[in-house]
Amino acid sequence: MQAISRPLTQAENREYRRKSLLEASVRTVAEQGIEGATIAKICAEAGASRGMSAHYFSSKEDLLAACLSKMFTDALDIKREIGADTDSDPLTLIHRCAAASFRPPGFDKNVLAAWQAFTSASRYTLRYREIIQENSQQMMAFYLRLFGEAAKTTPLHLPAEQATRGLLALLDGLWSNIALNKHALSTDDAIQACNSYIRGCFRQ
Repeated sequence: MQAISRPLTQAENREYRRKSLLEASVRTVAEQGIEGATIAKICAEAGASRGMSAHYFSSKEDLLAACLSKMFTDALDIKREIGADTDSDPLTLIHRCAAASFRPPGFDKNVLAAWQAFTSASRYTLRYREIIQENSQQMMAFYLRLFGEAAKTTPLHLPAEQATRGLLALLDGLWSNIALNKHALSTDDAIQACNSYIRGCFRQ
């Protein structure tokens, strides 16, 4: 986390401690998996006591659910910041948002491994599945808006909703391929694949 040079207020201190637990959860899940990510290991990674964890989260399940939600929120916040650039046209913003999925700060080995662990666990854990579905809908709405705006000046070959779903499926598939080290796929390869798909959606 970014260092703060001045003394923290009580509210800032609470948020700092909560955030430290969530970030430690990502690293612990990445290394140990869902089952291996115990409260004790997460607290040790965060340099925190179990009492501090209990102050913010009622159980391991609550902590990991908040961790998963934060991963999605962080990813969407990065996209929204890019999408707020009024100096770039919507088509350029789609390319930039897709590329951001494979670059820091939204992409690193711990986030990738933790995402893979949560995705696998969502098959038998309803709470994770609901978080993934809810946040996927938000990402869908974000990209759909950009595709719709881009189509006003550069016509699409297919409906905006279909183009958006295709891009999100491609992003998920590329993350899975990189996580599983399939086909020696690099992040640059993934970005190029996204760019090719996006260009193919529009009549240029």
